Amino acid sequence: MSLVTLHVYDITNTQYEAANSAIQNLNRFTKDALGAGGIFHGAVEVNGDEWSYGYCDRGSGVYPCRPKGNSGYTYRESVALGVTALAPASVQRILHALRTQWPGHEYDLLARNCNHFCATLCEKLGVMPPPQWVNRFAGHADATVAAVTYARDQTNKAIADISSAASAAWESLTGVSTSVDDGASAAANGEGGSRGGSARAGGSSAPPSSRGGGSTASDSTPPDEART
Repeated sequence: MSLVTLHVYDITNTQYEAANSAIQNLNRFTKDALGAGGIFHGAVEVNGDEWSYGYCDRGSGVYPCRPKGNSGYTYRESVALGVTALAPASVQRILHALRTQWPGHEYDLLARNCNHFCATLCEKLGVMPPPQWVNRFAGHADATVAAVTYARDQTNKAIADISSAASAAWESLTGVSTSVDDGASAAANGEGGSRGGSARAGGSSAPPSSRGGGSTASDSTPPDEART
């Protein structure tokens, strides 16, 4: 049996001191004053080691360090999560599996960050999950990105549908096809002078293609976690 503890850090590993200070001030206001969370790095201590997850080009993003000793961030506070009933050997097997399942290149600031890793590890250890405020910023931002992407895709689809409907209405009212192929067919059928003449056709209107996409971001700690 071993006590499981979440260690929370302020993100202060940017190259700009002003940015580091701004993040700390933001966290003090949003977490301490409002209780709404902030921008934090999380790590889980079990059996004397602290474990977390970060971005790296190759290999596992899971790494250990001395409890409260991650030099890439500024230690803030700790949260007790309970006691695991698992033996140390069982905990090591879990961590070994997680090192394979969480490669560094799959790190995603909003959808798969250090705090998501902590939640997974805590679940496997059979203790309480990290408090919601630790990862609330990423959760809300991810939902916002998804909503914006959905709205954009639906708007593009509506534009395409309207364009298609307008083309169909034009053909119905004028009897003139909006297809370039129809104009070529008319020319082939002899609509024109003795030399083939010039085919006449209505204007061409093609619906715009739907575009979608998302953005991901990556951070750096040991190994190169630039975001949490």
